[in-house]
Amino acid sequence: MQLRPRNIFLCSLSLVFLLFFSQVSTWAQRGPTFSIDYQSPTGGGPGPLNGTKDSFVGIEIDEGSILTTGIPAGAVSPNPTSPGPLPAPGVLVGSVPGSGAPFGDLNLLPGCKGAVEVDALSYGRDAGWKLFFSVDEFAVGDVAFGAGAPSTPPDVFSEGGFGNSEASADVFKFNGPAVSTIMASPGLDSKAVLDGDGLAPPGLPGVGLVEPNWFNWGNPADYGDNLDAVDMNTRTGHLLGPIFYSLDSYFPDTFEIGLGGDPNAGTAMGNVDVTTGINFSGGDVLVKTATVGPTLYASAASLGLDKFGYDTDDLDALALLDDGKLDPLGNPYFTPGNDRLLFSVRRDSAVIGTPDGLYGISIEPGDILLPPTSPLGQPGIFITAEALGLATIRSGTTGGQNAGDDLDALDVVGVPCDLNFDTFCDVADIDSLYSAGDLVATVALPGPPADYDMDVDLDVDNDDLTAWLSEAATYNGFANSYRRGDTELDRDVDLADFLSLAGNFDPAGAAGPHPWAHGNFDGDWDVDLADFNSLATNFAAAGYAPQMSASVPEPSAMLLALLAICSAQLCLRRRN
Repeated sequence: MQLRPRNIFLCSLSLVFLLFFSQVSTWAQRGPTFSIDYQSPTGGGPGPLNGTKDSFVGIEIDEGSILTTGIPAGAVSPNPTSPGPLPAPGVLVGSVPGSGAPFGDLNLLPGCKGAVEVDALSYGRDAGWKLFFSVDEFAVGDVAFGAGAPSTPPDVFSEGGFGNSEASADVFKFNGPAVSTIMASPGLDSKAVLDGDGLAPPGLPGVGLVEPNWFNWGNPADYGDNLDAVDMNTRTGHLLGPIFYSLDSYFPDTFEIGLGGDPNAGTAMGNVDVTTGINFSGGDVLVKTATVGPTLYASAASLGLDKFGYDTDDLDALALLDDGKLDPLGNPYFTPGNDRLLFSVRRDSAVIGTPDGLYGISIEPGDILLPPTSPLGQPGIFITAEALGLATIRSGTTGGQNAGDDLDALDVVGVPCDLNFDTFCDVADIDSLYSAGDLVATVALPGPPADYDMDVDLDVDNDDLTAWLSEAATYNGFANSYRRGDTELDRDVDLADFLSLAGNFDPAGAAGPHPWAHGNFDGDWDVDLADFNSLATNFAAAGYAPQMSASVPEPSAMLLALLAICSAQLCLRRRN
């Protein structure tokens, strides 16, 4: 089905490019985690613990391992990408019990063909404007770019099957924002930000995977690795759970096996929910917490999948923002309308070719989808494959292949200081940080969201507040950190800030917990002399602009402040 003009919706493209077309180096220095498929040489074929030994402690990599960059002498934690050549990736979370992985296991069982195939991954904190994805080795990119349409190489067309044959181990960043984008070919395109092996081409920082990966029709063993699940900015605390993921289905894949040939691995139907004993489908989203798993998070039916029967659709890419609510057993669960869940489906899923539930456009394996708006509805298209620079049958841009490009990994990323996912870094985010508990006493992970652990030391404390003040100032365009004492984050510490503190002065914390705007500058429950000392030290009524040295408090103002504090203490004593 062709995309028609009446179905096309375009958001201000000039604004999109101006605001969101960023340099790749910013995102290449995060700590990605990912998995590979069972056909990848690094994974050693179907089955647990039978691939290349990882670069941390020598665990054999498999298709269910959650991996990170194999940096020489790197920490056993999510490592940033690095220029190649690189050793094999490091295993952070294993697939099967007893793997010896440093952050535990997903507790999987080998599926119908012995594989433990994880093909989608999220930590439930995927929010923001930046969208990243990967594809399999059969992706060629929109051939319109090869015919002269403006493009942004290295992209899927330059790195895909008609180009360098390295796209399956690369990660690409969409040139637009992560908002609904329905457009025909040619689209906004995407640009590579992560290279599998870190070597030319294209020479971007890598993660230690094998490249290239040439077309290999019908052969279960590939020449190179296929990165088929990714999270681009993993913190160590995310690995403590919850971990959300999906497993592969059992139906045949036209390109991999041959139409009517042997099915894929069927890991999903070989595993059961530990709380219900019911077998999973490849369209389900599962969750593993620190204490239990795998259990069902979102059923295929709730996502508009498996309408043609059990395990007939395979969810193979996932970006999730979970609301944090738990069921009576203490496990996260999917609530449409509260949780934002984006996904894609694998080539040959039964839902492909059927009309989506929002625009009536035929679904492609490169589309990013939304759950249906009604219980019996179809998935809706969130971003069309064409917008991403991917080839589709509906637009006739596959270069003669009989299926569109398969998007098989997905992530949505914001900025670290946006803790409440409203796209701003402001006082509300500090209050989110304070919700973790007493930052003076320190709150250990797991417990608070791992995003609050700004300095990645597995706890939430005053060091994280200091890191947030610096990160937020940078994001908001300032050269130096926000200061404790600035209740409004308006780049001065003045009498207005003092009056906020004085009006809420509460050394005993009787009215606590107090937010930042009350003058609580250390994240405990009270507003006391420690908070006043922060304000006094940082007092700068004229502002603390980057070019200015630290301001000296005005004597008259500070005298007034001290008198007010003393008066407040006397009043408290009299009341007591």
